[in-house]
Amino acid sequence: MKADSYGKEFLKKIARPLIAVVLLILLFKTGLIKIDQLKSSITNPSVMLLGFFMIGIQYFFFAARWKIIVDFYKVISYFKILKLNLISQFFNLFIPGGVGGDVVKALELSSSEKIPKQQTLASIVIDRVFGLYCMILFSTIFLLIEINAHESIKKYFLTSFAMLIVATLGLVFLEKIILTIKKISKKTQSVFILKIIDLLETIRLGFKSVSTFKSMVKIILLSFIAQIFAITFIYYGVVITGDVHTPSIVLFFPLACFAFMASSIPLTPGGIGFGQAAFYFIFSIFSTQVAESVVIGVSLMQLFNILFSLPGVYFFTKIPKHTKTVTK
Repeated sequence: MKADSYGKEFLKKIARPLIAVVLLILLFKTGLIKIDQLKSSITNPSVMLLGFFMIGIQYFFFAARWKIIVDFYKVISYFKILKLNLISQFFNLFIPGGVGGDVVKALELSSSEKIPKQQTLASIVIDRVFGLYCMILFSTIFLLIEINAHESIKKYFLTSFAMLIVATLGLVFLEKIILTIKKISKKTQSVFILKIIDLLETIRLGFKSVSTFKSMVKIILLSFIAQIFAITFIYYGVVITGDVHTPSIVLFFPLACFAFMASSIPLTPGGIGFGQAAFYFIFSIFSTQVAESVVIGVSLMQLFNILFSLPGVYFFTKIPKHTKTVTK
């Protein structure tokens, strides 16, 4: 039994990194990632400088967004929030296993600031939910503007709009949804359903805390600015190739949001491999050349994400031992 348990634990630890490696190999083998083009971009000083600035500044906006949520429980310094985000990013990219970076930063925030774990975990779940909701919102709005730009845009708009309606109704009627699921759980006594109820309760409590008009406007604005920086960098990577017909940034932005939504599914660390595949599939509606250029931009963005996560190693060494023990 112990051998089986260790085997399952080992598979859990290597599954996501292994999927990422396999996907990257397939992308290189099939030529979807052009090695020469990637090398050319890495050796281009303007691309590298722009990447350091535009990808790096994202972290400041994402930290500001999470701080808005955390401050409803306890006011925390901006630097501490930024530091915890970098630790989280490091764990998500480099440490395989069941404990993700979000759990690590929730535990550290809880232990260092004496905030109940349920509240720190709620702040992270709410931050994730708002981030995803904002991407759906931006995608829907901008796809509506460019709905006649391409024959496939209407399909993406309808999908995004349906997701927006479902997500909005889900948040508005979350309490009623939880009550309905609780009634079902009394009959089934399913452990899985009970876990869903706990998750939804966490979202409900957190959403109730931060759902003021002022905070919502700030969260949406910070999310929009952060996405603009990342997507503009990828867009610039396509434009500088010079040999492809690049769609307008107004159309590029919502499709990139759509691709980010797909690549946020936690199949691989930091969406590596899966992110490239998602962007290629979506942007291939224009041409294979555009899709290949976008893949290069996404690969560079992921490279910068890895570089910016490295300070998380140093900050993690400063975490008290009791938090580190929990994460092992």
